[in-house]
Amino acid sequence: ANVVTTDVQTLMEKNTGKVLFIDMTEAQTMATTPNNTPSYLDLALASSFISEIIALIPTSLMETASKTFVEELSALHSRGEYLPLPVYELLREQEVLLNPKSVEIIDGIIASMQMQQ
Repeated sequence: ANVVTTDVQTLMEKNTGKVLFIDMTEAQTMATTPNNTPSYLDLALASSFISEIIALIPTSLMETASKTFVEELSALHSRGEYLPLPVYELLREQEVLLNPKSVEIIDGIIASMQMQQ
């Protein structure tokens, strides 16, 4: 949805890791340039959002989070929707979240998008 927020607040179910985002008052839609590149400020917000979310994931649920991440990314792509290349590059830097399948998917997307440029 190209929405980012800072000061992430969630309610998380301990056993399953299901998350409910609360207090989205600081959320905003990322603006993009004509070539679908987020602004520097939006990339900074996205980076902050990613870091905050990862920090909220208990170690015991990291593998579940990684699997869910792959499922959500796959669902997004099955609808023909893609994130801007710089966002994939930000996600690729998140070694703590990514399992080998996540890395494979993101690397493939990055390579494909770079070839199209």
